[in-house]
Amino acid sequence: MAYLELSNIVKKFGSTLVLDDINLEIQKGEFLVLVGPSGCGKSTLLNVIAGLETLSAGKIKMNGTLVNDYEPKDRDIAMIFQSYALYPNLTVRENISFGLQNRKLPKSDIENRVNNVSKQLQIYHLLDRKPAQLSGGQRQRVAMGRAISRNPKLYLFDEPLSNLDAKLRIEMRMEIKLLHQRVKNTVVYVTHDQTEAMTLADKIALLNNGKLEQIDTPMNIYKKPANIFVAGFIGSPSMNLIPIKLAQDQREIYFTLENEKGTEFKIYVPESKRKEAINHLDKELILGIRPEHITQPKKDAANLKTLQAIRLMAEPTGSDLFYSFNINGTTTIGRYQPDFVSKKNELIAVQINIDNILFFEPNTSNLLF
Repeated sequence: MAYLELSNIVKKFGSTLVLDDINLEIQKGEFLVLVGPSGCGKSTLLNVIAGLETLSAGKIKMNGTLVNDYEPKDRDIAMIFQSYALYPNLTVRENISFGLQNRKLPKSDIENRVNNVSKQLQIYHLLDRKPAQLSGGQRQRVAMGRAISRNPKLYLFDEPLSNLDAKLRIEMRMEIKLLHQRVKNTVVYVTHDQTEAMTLADKIALLNNGKLEQIDTPMNIYKKPANIFVAGFIGSPSMNLIPIKLAQDQREIYFTLENEKGTEFKIYVPESKRKEAINHLDKELILGIRPEHITQPKKDAANLKTLQAIRLMAEPTGSDLFYSFNINGTTTIGRYQPDFVSKKNELIAVQINIDNILFFEPNTSNLLF
């Protein structure tokens, strides 16, 4: 039995539909990340789970118990917000212990919990300071410490790292992952950052316009996105989506890729996809391929196809060099080694690993094969 079950969740604000028939099951100890663009409904869904928003329809069960009518304080949850939500007039010690005092725990128990949590999060030396004397990262640790000290059954994180700089976000991401490994409680984490989702999650639930587009492990979502929206949202840079048409000659099923000069290159569909491809001959499809599968030539092999394309923009990131090309009239990005040298508008070799291509149906946008 799942620890948290969301069944046919609907939420409306007036006539505006914000959550549209959401169904999710989260196992005990699982780290689920809700991800999607701004306004997709992920924070609203978190608030519904917390009891901060009432449902328009649907059921929420925690450990088999229906909690639709439970107040937030009765759901045994802890919520960590983007804004830290610390009491400015209280010290770190008092902020962490505030909820424990309201629950009327013994003073010795409170002191032990505060000390243990503050040592775990490396804020023990800050216990007598007030929030104004702390950095953003330290404040977020205090907010996390306040949640951990209560030992709830469910943690809810609402974009907790979005106010931090890039370096601190990476550090705090590691802290949250280590925290989950230590505490092993169930976590629902909201973010719009797909890198956070990929690195933190046991499972990712991707929302778009209030609908659940896909729920799966990070690698399954990355390698087999359910549709064009998922393919374009997950990954940085995102998956290349190139319009093609399948055809057949005496040899096999193929499609053509055309560069800016009008030169066409015939690419044969790999054997693993021929059975499905035969059903889509002479149809317009969308080819999906990740930038890491479009590279400079390294070797000749059956699954590596080389073509020529005009190099447009270059985006060096240090560890990688991303080149953009115009293929079939679409901007296409490839990942090259950082020491690969070329000039803008130069015709260069582009190698495609066809074992990693996907095909989408343009009208429904769904993955075909």
